[in-house]
Amino acid sequence: MILADHFTELPNLIWLCLTPVALQNYKFRNPLPTENMVTASLSLGEAQLPKQSTQGGELATSQEYTIELPPNRRTAVDTHEHDMTIHRSPNPTWLALLRGINVGGRNVIRMADLKKCFQDDGFRDVVTYIQSGNVIFRSASAEPGPLTARIEGMLAAAFDYKAKVALRSYEQMLAVVEEAPAGFGVRPDVYRYDVLFLFGFLTAADAMEHVRTRSGVDEAWTGEGVLYFSRLIEKASRSHLSRLASMPVYQSMTIRNWRTTTRLLELMGGREG
Repeated sequence: MILADHFTELPNLIWLCLTPVALQNYKFRNPLPTENMVTASLSLGEAQLPKQSTQGGELATSQEYTIELPPNRRTAVDTHEHDMTIHRSPNPTWLALLRGINVGGRNVIRMADLKKCFQDDGFRDVVTYIQSGNVIFRSASAEPGPLTARIEGMLAAAFDYKAKVALRSYEQMLAVVEEAPAGFGVRPDVYRYDVLFLFGFLTAADAMEHVRTRSGVDEAWTGEGVLYFSRLIEKASRSHLSRLASMPVYQSMTIRNWRTTTRLLELMGGREG
């Protein structure tokens, strides 16, 4: 979530927050973006600006934006018609999900070395999470295709292996979690929950054609760029997920359990302020 400039003369620090319903019923003089629109609302902590009809368009949630009040208007909280400028975040947050490292003694990469590799290549605010190969970073690049190719080439050169990476933006990870099937992840004492992240050229529908489930044992669902998979713990040995791991299509995906998936989103979200 992107937070705006604070009002410097208020007694307490107040932040403007873009919520998924961004800036509803607030009047703007400057036109806002008009593509991929949703309705939105503006909140000042517990304070709420007076409602008026929205003018000039609404904010797109598929991009990152900040709201900045002009210097001469930052203390006028009770004014209805602020001029506002919308800025795209210059360094969006990305998540690189590395496939096939630190598994069975193959492609062993220390997380400290992985972090340094990203930093040396110019990526900012690099953080790694657990040994499965999850790297959160900022980059000026907003094009996932070239960015993925750059990272895979960088890793191959640094660690001498055939690198494959699933790249996800904060918005994509948010969708993975928020659009999970109903009840997914809520009974971890009974089920194992996994998210299969697909590489760019493989669609969820195509991947699903290779998935077989067994009634009373496991279930699978499609999502945007992912498959969701749950297995009954007491019958996990009968799950068909192990069969998928032996198929060629498995080389075009990388798996993270639900706990890791949600934690990665939390870590990414902490940088959106």
